[in-house]
Amino acid sequence: MDDELENDGMQQLGAFEAGDARHLLAKLEAAKVAFEIEVDETPLLRPLRGVEVALGLWPPGAKVLIFVAEADLPRAQEMVRES
Repeated sequence: MDDELENDGMQQLGAFEAGDARHLLAKLEAAKVAFEIEVDETPLLRPLRGVEVALGLWPPGAKVLIFVAEADLPRAQEMVRES
């Protein structure tokens, strides 16, 4: 699906933890920057992830992928830097 969004003029702003994404999405919405989101759950599929969780190693979890229009990308990147 990432390729579809990039072909539609949407560029990936980044992959964020859920809490970070929540704050950034609020900023984007307040600035009236159009965005789309996807969830990347591939880190949850790692074979030894259950062992890492059991040992308290806090392995990486799912990421929220945020896409914005190419024209809004510089402004959105500035919002990420300010976060």
